[in-house]
Amino acid sequence: MTSSRLKATQASILSLALFLGACAGNEPKEEDPTKTAEYHFKMATGHFEEHQVPMAIRELTIAIEIDPDHGHSHYLMGYIFMGRRDYTRAVRHFKEALRIETNFFDARNALGATYLAMERWEDAAVQFEILIEEPMYTTPEIAHNNLGWSYYNRRKHPRALEHFKMATFLKPGFCLGHNLSLIHI
Repeated sequence: MTSSRLKATQASILSLALFLGACAGNEPKEEDPTKTAEYHFKMATGHFEEHQVPMAIRELTIAIEIDPDHGHSHYLMGYIFMGRRDYTRAVRHFKEALRIETNFFDARNALGATYLAMERWEDAAVQFEILIEEPMYTTPEIAHNNLGWSYYNRRKHPRALEHFKMATFLKPGFCLGHNLSLIHI
């Protein structure tokens, strides 16, 4: 091998080594699972808003597999299952959302509403009573109205009426509460 050819080969090897060294730091890094789960949750939300529920379930399943503690994914999954009247799965996901974030008020209300749909009146009441006592909960009229339904279905009509009236007191424009407070119990 001639000296010039040797130098060219060495230069090529050096260039290749420098190139490979520079590229070594550019390898794909493992992504942050929380960010990846959030991405899939956002995709699911978009699918849900577009009424593409199977696609939303798919994305939520991926999000929960990546990050089992992604509370909002559990909440939306529970909401979807509630709408499909798969109450057992809905309860499981709402409970998971609450395990992850105890002050997830929408999840607590949805859990209570699922119990109402299952005619588990006492279990529902427990959830709504927690919400009524929570000073940070911004829609107590909903909890009072739902608690009223729980009492109504247990034939505790004076207590039901008390909560229906409280719902309209807290939010006078709350038409559902108005209608229920006019029912002769």
